[in-house]
Amino acid sequence: MMSRRQSPQIDDASIRTLIEHLHCPGPGTMRDVTDVTCSPDGTSIACSIEVAAENKHGRQHIVYIIDVETGKLTRLEPGVRPTWSGDGNLLAYCVGDSEIAVRAITTNSTRRYRFQGIIEDVRFSARGSRLLARVAEPGAHRSTANGATVVPGDEKGDDGGTSPDIRTVGEAAPRVERTIETQGWRRLWVLDVETHEPAQLLSPEQVNIWEADWAGDEVVAIASDRPDENAWYDAQVVVLSVRTAARKLEMPEGQFGFVRGSSDGTHVACIAAFCSDRGLVAGNVMLADLESGQVEHVLTDDVDITSLAWRDNASLLASGQRNLETVVGVISLSGSWRPVWATEERTCGHWYPAVEPLTEAGADSFAAVVHSYYEPPALTLFGPFGERRIIDTANKGTDELVKRGGSLRIERWNAPDGLKVESLLAIPDTPGPHPMLVLIHGGPVAAYRTSWHLIYGWTQLLVAAGFAVLHPNPRGSGGRGQSFAKLVRGDIGGADTTDITSGVRAMVNRGVADPSRVSVAGRSYGGFMAAWSITQTTDFTAAIVMAPATNWCSLHFSSNLTRFAETFLGDEVTNPNGYYFTRSPVFFADQVNGPVLNIAGAGDLTAPPTQSMEFHQALGHQGRDSTLVIYPEDGHHIESRHATIDLMHRIIDFLGSTAGTR
Repeated sequence: MMSRRQSPQIDDASIRTLIEHLHCPGPGTMRDVTDVTCSPDGTSIACSIEVAAENKHGRQHIVYIIDVETGKLTRLEPGVRPTWSGDGNLLAYCVGDSEIAVRAITTNSTRRYRFQGIIEDVRFSARGSRLLARVAEPGAHRSTANGATVVPGDEKGDDGGTSPDIRTVGEAAPRVERTIETQGWRRLWVLDVETHEPAQLLSPEQVNIWEADWAGDEVVAIASDRPDENAWYDAQVVVLSVRTAARKLEMPEGQFGFVRGSSDGTHVACIAAFCSDRGLVAGNVMLADLESGQVEHVLTDDVDITSLAWRDNASLLASGQRNLETVVGVISLSGSWRPVWATEERTCGHWYPAVEPLTEAGADSFAAVVHSYYEPPALTLFGPFGERRIIDTANKGTDELVKRGGSLRIERWNAPDGLKVESLLAIPDTPGPHPMLVLIHGGPVAAYRTSWHLIYGWTQLLVAAGFAVLHPNPRGSGGRGQSFAKLVRGDIGGADTTDITSGVRAMVNRGVADPSRVSVAGRSYGGFMAAWSITQTTDFTAAIVMAPATNWCSLHFSSNLTRFAETFLGDEVTNPNGYYFTRSPVFFADQVNGPVLNIAGAGDLTAPPTQSMEFHQALGHQGRDSTLVIYPEDGHHIESRHATIDLMHRIIDFLGSTAGTR
């Protein structure tokens, strides 16, 4: 077994270079492709390309049109979320936070429309020139997947205008909240780009719209009667029309996402799932007949479906995850499922697999942003012609990350109760045993798969620094069916903990990990698990705790998402002997026997920085080694450019010092 004195030392200059490659690749360097959408005739693709930029976030999104036959790229302007009109003659997209640009393809002329708030989605109707805009008003909250920050206010103040008597202090406005009507709503507007009449509000006054799509001339939406994040968990699928009252579709219990209406207005499809986070939906396809009201559960061969898109009025293209496998398939109106692509070696999409149909290129044709641990994102077309890359984001920096990032393989083990646990292990090319970091994903209903950055974007750097990195999918993860996801409900910090610690012991027994140098890290749910694990087990010698819950009781009264704890603890905050207390790491700080690095964003509404502060103070009170870092311009995710670079250096320094490699 390799001792600390024998550990390979981290090459600081080399790591600095890798961080520069990763986060400062040079202005204009392509880094990702998002918002892929194909024109109705299949000849063009519109997308948003993320490029490196010298701004706060270190990136900018630019809308492009791509000629499918030649691969030629036409740059439009900075923007996101492009959408084609039904005849393919118009392309709409968002510019900045509050503007929609509508571009005529034949004349290249552009008209612009402004809204108050942030435009989160735009969709053309399949027939005609009507555009659906879903707008988050000032004061609305972003989901945890999008940073858990507040939509900025207008000139009335940071509270979104809910306090008309707001007074500024110098250049700063105070943050003002009320128990009633504090948050902004998400509303639906309909804009006719031919008549140029003012946009018409479609959603009823006391209805919050989380997602929406056209279904013929009507609109199908996921809606609730409150705008707060807790309300999403009870949101319903409804049909809206300017002519008739809203009506609810009878769906199973759970949460919903990817609501999609057929262009002829006869059917609606959506994903129903047990979810931990708004926007992270992996579950069952529900297919509704709008005339009869009948709803059918489509069986998809154990694939948790994560994206849906109508190919035509008779079929949908779907993607999903089954264990560690990414799967793409076609669903017919009869309810049949036919897989067309499946692999454990690569994946597509961001949080979960996502694809877009190529409507004129064959029944099994689609476009996807494909990536793997060894391949950065590339816009790829699949069809009778095989595979064809249109945009490849590989560059000198990504090549160096792949070269230094070792290898990735699947590891499996049995938990103490016999449950099979799957994981991805990134490992250096040098012989083991290695210092190892267990990197726990958020959620908990999320999942690792063979992706470019493995959610966090740390892995290649850590492997280059000599660490093995274990990425477990414990019970509660997505991709293994609804029953598996629900295993963590009411038991967060219970059997999911032993799923992970049994994996550590498996890696030690297999010669991968040095048991004296195993650390744990995570964000959100993963942050809670990192804090919880280092208080409950001696398997870990250090912890990196990001955006955590460390005191469920105080979190209940400071977070914008109290529903999460109620569901996953399965208890009530008023129970003095319940899980709100007995599963809170802050009360077990005396059991920590290694250093802890606490990371928080000052703007995090879901896991406020006070949670990190409490754990840090509790550790200090017990004489334990703790460091607290709060980034003032970030939220649930550390995303601003300089903060991200600082975080990478702190992580490498912290792990290097605790593992004896610095």
